[in-house]
Amino acid sequence: MEINHLKNNDAYFHQFLHSIRNNKGVLILGTSESTSLDGINYWAWLNADPDLTTQFSTFSGAGRFAEVYFPLIASSPEAWRGLEVLVFVNPTYWRLGLSRRNTKSNKTYLNRYLSPEVVVGAQLQLEALQLYAPFFEAEFGGHPILRTKYALDQWVDQEWRSMFYRQLRSQWRTPKWDYSNLTSDKSLIERGDATFLDSLKQLIDPEFNCSPAYVALTQGAPKMPALDTVSTFRMQALEGMIQLSREYGIQTTFLLGPYNGTLAKAGGSPELQRDYEHLMQELRTLFESHQQPYIDLGHLSHENHTFRDVQHHSHYGGYRIYQEIKRYYENR
Repeated sequence: MEINHLKNNDAYFHQFLHSIRNNKGVLILGTSESTSLDGINYWAWLNADPDLTTQFSTFSGAGRFAEVYFPLIASSPEAWRGLEVLVFVNPTYWRLGLSRRNTKSNKTYLNRYLSPEVVVGAQLQLEALQLYAPFFEAEFGGHPILRTKYALDQWVDQEWRSMFYRQLRSQWRTPKWDYSNLTSDKSLIERGDATFLDSLKQLIDPEFNCSPAYVALTQGAPKMPALDTVSTFRMQALEGMIQLSREYGIQTTFLLGPYNGTLAKAGGSPELQRDYEHLMQELRTLFESHQQPYIDLGHLSHENHTFRDVQHHSHYGGYRIYQEIKRYYENR
């Protein structure tokens, strides 16, 4: 699927969501940790595993945190209703420079993944849920012309383009819509023996739990970034996702990702380690207070060979995450 289908919230994107739901698949909403990773990230293992009948699709990219999806959900709730979603929560987004709403980075991310017409078009729905002003007003405002343009674009998109798509599909008997946007090597599970996994571990410097290339880039002294212990922006975004999921019947499970605990410890700052552990506990408390299902990967924070830098898990880390997600789906 082209990125503009998602950014513009068009009929093709909605058809993609419908196909995932109709095929009982799972949509992963990830950030930069959920990209390809040479084709063996956690979702590749999941889709290659013959013991799992569920297929996983994903959206990923730096800064694609939960709030990016608010306008898409609020303006087209029926496309999301009943969908099973797995939201990856990476603790790195609580660090200084990323955890506040009006930073340059967050403005860049919003404009990268959302068109102004889509955001303003969802303004009234989000305002009713008190989710517009905290996340979008400063960047997009609320111009009525944009709202009218979006409404017209959606009418054309849904009533005309989707109609022609259905007619062509019927006329030419095109195959069933491919609801998974991921490819996966089906032999991956067979190749994933102890020797292969050991080779993945060898890619990581055990002292810092980072790749040698990253250690060299930091002149042999990588440091974990400090956390913003004051801002509540990221917690508000997660609460907003929980709110939207319940309002519109989305089956959401959060994936509480690990942090690089080995690197935090190697940096020799007990205060920093305590900040990260406190954050992890705050996230658990948030999910549990809302009776929100989540998969806790916090224990991987202290397992070596699982990261390649301060924020992205390694190839081996992707394998370990796959194991934990598989266990969740097998036992629920």
